[in-house]
Amino acid sequence: MPGAQVEADIWVSEFISPYDVYQHGVREIFLAKRTAFQSMAVVDFGTYGRGLVLDGKVQCTSGDEVQYHEPLCHVPCLVHGAPRQVLILGGGDGGAAREFLKWRTVERVVVVDIDAEVVTACREHLPEIHRGSLDDARVEVVTEDAWAYVDRCGERFEVIVSDLTDPLEDGPSFALFAREFFQRVKRLLTPEGVFVTQAGPTSAAESPMHPRIVSTLRSVYQHASSYEVFVPTFGSPLGFAIASERAFDTFGEQVVERVNRRLVENVAGGKLQTLDGIAFVGLFATSKALRQRIEAERTVYTLASDGKSPDTIIGSAQADANRGE
Repeated sequence: MPGAQVEADIWVSEFISPYDVYQHGVREIFLAKRTAFQSMAVVDFGTYGRGLVLDGKVQCTSGDEVQYHEPLCHVPCLVHGAPRQVLILGGGDGGAAREFLKWRTVERVVVVDIDAEVVTACREHLPEIHRGSLDDARVEVVTEDAWAYVDRCGERFEVIVSDLTDPLEDGPSFALFAREFFQRVKRLLTPEGVFVTQAGPTSAAESPMHPRIVSTLRSVYQHASSYEVFVPTFGSPLGFAIASERAFDTFGEQVVERVNRRLVENVAGGKLQTLDGIAFVGLFATSKALRQRIEAERTVYTLASDGKSPDTIIGSAQADANRGE
């Protein structure tokens, strides 16, 4: 609040643009090290509780992670209706696995995270987030690169979520937001399967990536849309992109009733902290400006000929051609 006394001596500073910084005060550091893949810290944030920080960016905190994990996981489950097999790309903190295990229909959850040290650290230091999910008999934790796993996997899943680090056009995870990767993921879905990916900030001032990710998904799937959440730790609205070969409704009284019915029938306890039928519809009620940006976007992310490194972005004419394939 304005005029509040500053008590923290250590700060995590996230540079969200060349001119903007978002800071969180740290009360205690439980772990700080460099793994084979990234810098990692588990800390106690004075306001938001324990949290995971990777490469200087806050991934989740115990104080508000439910506002991220519930929409990430339950929206695709509610769209599908009765998922049995679930694949999580990333998700080493265990929060996504925890949410999927609430579904009575779910028989198996596969968590694929490249960094075993992150999983180990979260198991030890973030029990408030995973709540034992990573050791549940229905959960299989695979230590592997997401691209490599998707390439070799021959199984089918009703729901796949991509819970990866922030998409940046010059970042290490860019390839996992490109058309070629989305095509590979699609092969692992059942005919009525649903895919959701964390798709970056929705603010046009911060990044153009969210509309471009939706556009890229639309070049692969028959149906793709966007929904939006606000997680206080992140400081600005965050977007998810959802895609399926099957059409899905996101507005109307029938949708509200269907979501509430599916929660009662399929979710342990019959309710969630942040989601019910009205809230589900609200997630998709994004601003006119964001919807216009998404509908006008024709950029599709693709990769270079080696299939792994970022290439120049496909322009609008090629994107339209891809949609016609």
